[in-house]
Amino acid sequence: MLPLLKPINYLAPMLVSALFLLVLFSGYLEFPSFSSPIPIPTSSVRVRGPKSPFTDLAAAFELWDSQVGCDRFRSAHARWVANASAIQADGGDCAAVGMGHVSVLVKGWTWIPDSMNNLYSCRCEMTCLWTKSPVLADHPDAMLFESATPPLTDILVYWSSSRCLPQRNQLAQKFFSLISYHSFGKCLNNVGGPNVALSLYPECSMGENSVPHWWDHLHCAMSHYKFVLAIENTMTESYVTEKLYYALDSGAVPIYFGAPNVWDFVPPNSIIDGSKFSSLEELASYIKELADDPIAYAEYHAWRRCGVMGNYGKTRATSLDTLPCRLCEFVSRKGGRNARAL
Repeated sequence: MLPLLKPINYLAPMLVSALFLLVLFSGYLEFPSFSSPIPIPTSSVRVRGPKSPFTDLAAAFELWDSQVGCDRFRSAHARWVANASAIQADGGDCAAVGMGHVSVLVKGWTWIPDSMNNLYSCRCEMTCLWTKSPVLADHPDAMLFESATPPLTDILVYWSSSRCLPQRNQLAQKFFSLISYHSFGKCLNNVGGPNVALSLYPECSMGENSVPHWWDHLHCAMSHYKFVLAIENTMTESYVTEKLYYALDSGAVPIYFGAPNVWDFVPPNSIIDGSKFSSLEELASYIKELADDPIAYAEYHAWRRCGVMGNYGKTRATSLDTLPCRLCEFVSRKGGRNARAL
């Protein structure tokens, strides 16, 4: 099941063409300068024991770039194959464009919903990172115009659920007894009520006069946390819902309990599958160690920074791909960050 589009997103198809033409003719697209590739180290990335907590995700990515890098990550997952039959086949090929991966940093916005932040699979076998975060797009090929990523909270895990199913509540409650968390929904709420996210993160508001619908600031609130807990209503094969995709879209690392074949739907090394741990105690211990190791944590974001998608491209093929893919294809044809001008 794909993420549900909320009411504000219904406006997107009508505005896509207008915004794209504005980008093409108004000169708001900026191409940053080219930066050289990083050498590939030989050691494997893993949690290496006690370290100090970190909140600077950009510095963590810089460490990962210097000690691991995209070339090694792509090589490590070159033979990673998911079950293609789990996803419908996507569209046909087209003539080759100049770049295989393009990143666009959205530096200012009005109507563009947070749910568009993602790594997309586009025409011409091209991947497109569309994000409002200068941390995720730390070396963008194009910038769409001014935003700052809020600092990560020292609380490790975000959760929001308002359908308090006994089995899910029991799992979450036991896990939360072992780790720091914020729960924003009706279930196991520990932040003072179900509608306080904007009180904690006022920068996530869509505007002073807008009604604070929870879906308008969901991704933004999640982005303040290193991890998001995602527990499906049922642990059924191929039942993968917005609970997982919202977490991936936000830039956090999902801690997932759900479909046993979840890897058929997500990029390699992008989530933490809770079912693979012998106990919740072991899982919580791993999360705490990972949160203190910037290189090991950055490895969970390598897929989006390096353009390695697996079946995730097909999963996203029927979502709101049009605008990001059109813009990324245009940027690619112009040469990306090597372009002198639009």
